[in-house]
Parts: sequence; structure tokens; C-alpha cells
Amino acid sequence: MSSDITVLHSRSIAENILVKDNVEKILYTGSVTVLDGKVKEPVIFEGKSLVSSAELTAKAFSQGIFGQYGGKLVAIALLLFAFSTAITWCYYGDRSTAYIFGERGVFWYRNFYVLCFILAAVIDTTIVWNIAYVVVALVSIPNLIALFVLRNEMKDLTKEFIIKN
Repeated sequence: MSSDITVLHSRSIAENILVKDNVEKILYTGSVTVLDGKVKEPVIFEGKSLVSSAELTAKAFSQGIFGQYGGKLVAIALLLFAFSTAITWCYYGDRSTAYIFGERGVFWYRNFYVLCFILAAVIDTTIVWNIAYVVVALVSIPNLIALFVLRNEMKDLTKEFIIKN
């Protein structure tokens, strides 16, 4: 049994941690049982270093010259970025599906895309981003192969473009 523990959050050591009772929301003074790296007590961990991602960015903007509007600015920017990214990925996937399977495949692609959005709304965002990273890498493979196969034609077209300009 150890009285000193290290709390890890997002692969870094958390600092300035307060442990509060989950029911009464007051500071917890009892012992905390940790089994297989997970806390078994109904407690809440709070602290400045327990935030990450958009929440951390919003807090940082709120501390700067934007004041209380900093968090709102980050929320609006994140909303616009997410919306434009979703539209762009849908369009690129739509056109790729039409090229590979014809226009009849676009209906199935769009339905699959909407289903993925529903799943992304209910599962952990870390999992969603990891899936997105893998999909982008897989989509890049055919493009890299095409670039390698067409390298000589690209070189000729580049020379021709440079000569004309």
C-alpha cells in the first residue's frame, strides 16, 4: 500500500490534482482503491492539468486578451472547422466512389458516411480520430503508387510547364 501515487492523463503526469467525493462534491479524505490502474472508488479527479484538446485551447484563449470570449471563439472556430472538414471529406469520398463504382455506388457511400457520423457521435473522440488517421493513410497509398508509376510523365509535364512560363 502506497500513500503516494502518480496520476497520468493523456500520457503525461497530472499536477495540482484535487480528489473530490462524487456524491457530495467535497474534498475526499479517505483512501482510494486502485485496481489494474483504474480507480474503484466513486471519486472525481479535478485539476488544471486534467484538460486537453479543445478544452485546453479554450481555457488558454480565455486567459489571454480575449477574456471570457476566448472559449466562445475556440468553440465557433472548432465548429466551423469540423463542419467544413465533414463536407470536404464527404465530397472527396463521393467523387472517389463515383469514379471507382459509378454513380450507383454514391447512394451507398452517403448512407455509410451518415452511419459513421452517428457512430462518431457516441464513441470516444480519440477512437474517431485514430480511425480517421488510418483511413487517410489508406487512401494515400493508391495516390503514392500512382505518383510512382506516373513519375516520368509528371517530370515531362513539369519541364513543359516551366518552358512555357
